[in-house]
Amino acid sequence: MGSWFTLQSFTIGLWVKSGVAQGTYADILDNNHTGSRSWVLQYQNFGSRYNWGFPGVGGIDFDLTPGVWQYLTATLDTNYVLRLYLDGELAGSVAGPGPLVYDGTQFLRLSQWGGGGRFWNGAVDELSVWSASLTQEQIQEQMHRQLTGSESNLVAYLRFDEGTGATAADLTLNNHSGLLGGGVTNSQPAWVQSDAPLVVLTITNLNSGDLLVTLVGTDPDGDPLSAIITALPTHGALYQTADGATRGAVIGSVPTVVSNAARQVIYVPSPGYQALDQFAYKVNDGLEESSEAVVTLQANSTPVCVPPPSGLVSWWPGSGDAGDFFGTNNGTVMNGASFAQGKVGKAFSFDGIDDYVQVGTAADLAITNYFSVSAWILPTGPGTATVGGVIINREGEYEVARFADGTIRWAFANANPGWSYINTGFVAPLYQWTHVCVVYDNGTVNTYANGQLVHTYNGSGPIGDAFSAMNDFRIGGRQEEAQFFRGLIDEVAIFSRALTTAEAAQIYQSGSAGMCPTVGCFALLSGQVAWWPANGNANDLIGANHGTLRNGATFSVGEVDQAFKFNGLGQFVEVPDSDLWAFGTNDFTVELWAEFDSVGNMALIASDEGGGSRNKWILFSTGGVLIFHINSPTLGARDVVQAPFSPVAGVWYHLAVTRRGSSYAIFIDGNPAGTATDANAIPDAAAPLTIGGAEGQFYLNGSIDEAGIYNR
Repeated sequence: MGSWFTLQSFTIGLWVKSGVAQGTYADILDNNHTGSRSWVLQYQNFGSRYNWGFPGVGGIDFDLTPGVWQYLTATLDTNYVLRLYLDGELAGSVAGPGPLVYDGTQFLRLSQWGGGGRFWNGAVDELSVWSASLTQEQIQEQMHRQLTGSESNLVAYLRFDEGTGATAADLTLNNHSGLLGGGVTNSQPAWVQSDAPLVVLTITNLNSGDLLVTLVGTDPDGDPLSAIITALPTHGALYQTADGATRGAVIGSVPTVVSNAARQVIYVPSPGYQALDQFAYKVNDGLEESSEAVVTLQANSTPVCVPPPSGLVSWWPGSGDAGDFFGTNNGTVMNGASFAQGKVGKAFSFDGIDDYVQVGTAADLAITNYFSVSAWILPTGPGTATVGGVIINREGEYEVARFADGTIRWAFANANPGWSYINTGFVAPLYQWTHVCVVYDNGTVNTYANGQLVHTYNGSGPIGDAFSAMNDFRIGGRQEEAQFFRGLIDEVAIFSRALTTAEAAQIYQSGSAGMCPTVGCFALLSGQVAWWPANGNANDLIGANHGTLRNGATFSVGEVDQAFKFNGLGQFVEVPDSDLWAFGTNDFTVELWAEFDSVGNMALIASDEGGGSRNKWILFSTGGVLIFHINSPTLGARDVVQAPFSPVAGVWYHLAVTRRGSSYAIFIDGNPAGTATDANAIPDAAAPLTIGGAEGQFYLNGSIDEAGIYNR
């Protein structure tokens, strides 16, 4: 396959079916390895096991079952940790000594060693090479389906479905095709019909966010096939569909025959679920049924925030400041610590040299018997020396850290194990968000990563104080020594009790929605006639002026809970016309929160009959100004009031326009920004109210939250 493979972080995936007899060594895949260079996936007869490894590391031993198709995945990450997966499940991991050595002699081969011989007995299918270390979820998502060749980070993909000839084509644009050759009589390897368990599906993402799945099957006689659902998804629902676009009856039991002649069903993930889900089906030709096929889907439901579990003491979201959102333990960013796009809104950003957040010695952060800490981390480097970087620390009492080797470790000043680091064994990878939750339950310490229990330590005793003269609580660093975190830390929360397994999982599953902000609200103001908070629907919480999401508009993290999310390409919310916003000469206020992903001529909210001199009013942002605009056949176009406004991408702004009598004002973040006088009546548009666009154009690329209209 050539000498191109010099990757230092990668994933190799392929279906293999091993023969019974193998030689002393038999290389499934080799890159011309020796004792000092490159790598190999091979069978070793002296141990009767397979091994994935490279020089300087013992590698990972594993077994294959002869005559059975198994999906084999070998990965190497940027920390030089090797992992081996069988059928999508982790079979082993080991830390490598450092970068791989490539000396120009590397040459990628299937079923032969670069030094000659070591031929492997078996069949291979669907070889993919990626220039990144895939996660377990990513491996499971793609292993049962054929790829297109255009996937991100995919650098080589050979389906081996030619059936004839001497070339196995690479379906990417990199031309890493394979040439067949060798064999005991210098004959080419044989092409055979593959029965690897692939499900070649067509999956279409509908505008609503639902997934349309076309189930496949083949019949040698050409008989018409029907599909039968045999197992339902765990984290979503399946619906019949008559037209391949809209939901019909829910499929509530199995077996159920798919009613669509094209064998189509619609999959809808549970609210907030963003992980793998599966269902199964068979096909029937009227005489007999096929074996069961499993469909694996990556569910990407809009994340839904979860209420904070009870016992919350302090919560630092990192959303542009170091304030405690729940309690009074406000922090201060130190030595240049800053903010960047986080898992939930913004996050704390640390350079791994001297940055941290200083919270201080608050008494309610001195916890003895029951304690939990939750945080999202995205490391971008090892942190300080071998001790890595602190996630949170109250000096001499408790600490959670990520060491330079990526492992999550903790320390508690109790009787057992005392003030010393315990390695959980879980590796939090670089450049990926990982949710970490450490729970102290009267000596028993449970560590959760991404909602899963990864380590338990049965210790004893209350949390004491190993350094009574030092009691600072810090994020990203500690008081006693230099141990600074490099990367992003988001949504740090401290609880005065032991969270349950379910609660740790719920915080993780909330994803980018995070915990719901449950404080800081105030009573409704008088005169409010409509309010669209955008929390998972387009309903009006004041009246019945409910909206409809158009063209795939969806929801994202908002300024308050969730918000409407628009892509600038035709998405908006449509609300039926109402006299409530036929303002005429009456007083009114229109307000909303807006976040812009780009700049341009963008309508925020409008009552508009269409382009030109037709009845309308629009609040829109364009060319460095925020404008309230009206138009009608008699008045013509009028920019009634405007204010300077140059939004920064990713920042939320509160925008409002008011009229009292003939006086108009625009407010930006609560501050007067522009005023004007105009006694004309606002034109009454016989058209729906639109949020995020107007006139079939002027679409917003960004988000809108908490839109409201008042009659004063």
